[in-house]
Order: sequence, then structure tokens, then C-alpha cells
Amino acid sequence: MVKFVLLKDCCSDHEVLKTLHSFAANKKSGYERESAAIALQSLANIVGAAIAPILLPSIPVLFELYMDKGEVVRSASASAVKSILKLFPPESTRIVLKHLKGILEAGKWRTKVGVLDAFRTFVVSSKDAVAAELGDLLPTVEHAMHDTKQEVSLCRCSASASLTFSPKPGFLRCNQVCHVSVHDAGQSGCCTPHSCPCEMHGQP
Repeated sequence: MVKFVLLKDCCSDHEVLKTLHSFAANKKSGYERESAAIALQSLANIVGAAIAPILLPSIPVLFELYMDKGEVVRSASASAVKSILKLFPPESTRIVLKHLKGILEAGKWRTKVGVLDAFRTFVVSSKDAVAAELGDLLPTVEHAMHDTKQEVSLCRCSASASLTFSPKPGFLRCNQVCHVSVHDAGQSGCCTPHSCPCEMHGQP
């Protein structure tokens, strides 16, 4: 707690995050936008878990950079998001998912893909905590299937599969493949469990 307070005061007194967020929003300089993401990732990697709550407001800023025209900026922001999110313990899952949910609802297509991918990482690290939030989380994830961007809809299918499970062995993995094949074929919507041939025939 003492370390957290000292870090917060330090960041506030020197306007570290305010400056980095300003860099991230600088439309005229790709260098500053990339530098902002790299700096935020460095803070996460060097300081560690103690700085996680302080960097939480920076997550929407980084997800905004997912729509940047520069590939190096997008890559830097994705790396920063991963470094920050992995700092949060399972006990903070509800707070973090609430933030991600808001970003998903308001974000553009690359941002949505990034958030949906982030949901899947939490399933691995905080399975029980995610399970407790499914009732609130799944409707938002399901809504992403209506996005006109194919990449968002595909990622939504994968995220939904990761967030849920089937008692039949092998169905979850099979279902993810079937979702992709439906979209790759140019058809609209996602397949249902009943339209999955592997599930119907009990194949892995």
C-alpha cells in the first residue's frame, strides 16, 4: 500500500501519465504515439503489480491506438496492453472486465478485436473470477457478432467459446473451427451447436 501511494504521488506530481496520454493523442507524431505505448509498457514491466491500479486509466488510451495507421504504433500498444493486464490479480478481475466492457461497447473494430482477445487471456489466468462475471459479460460479447467487420465477428466467436464450455469433450475446440469456416464461406451469422457436424457426431 505504501509503495502504491508513493507511486501514485510520483506520477501525479510529475504528470507522467498525463504527458504520456498527451503523446498518445498526438495525431501529428507517430513517434510520440509509439513512445507513449512503449513508456507505459516499461512502467508495467519495471515497477510491476504495484503500478497496475495507476495504469488502469491508460488502458482505454492504448486501445485507441489499435486503430492507428502505423503498424509500429499498433504493435507497441498491443504489447503495452498485455503487459499491463497481466499485472492484475484474479481479485481485480471484476473491475478490469468492467473497464474492458466499456471499451468494447464504444471502440472501433480493431479496438474491439483487441478487447475480445483480452477477455480470452483472463479465462486462462482468472477462470473462477471470470465465471462469476459471465452473466454480465456474455451479452456484450455476443453483441459483437453483429459488427460489420468480419474480424470482430470471428474474434467474438472465439471469445465466446473461451468464456463458455460444453460438457461434451472436444466440442469447444470443434465449435471454434466451425465458427471460422462459416464466416470464411461468406455466410452471415455464426453457427449454432446443432449445425456443428463434429458436435452432432461426437467427434473431437
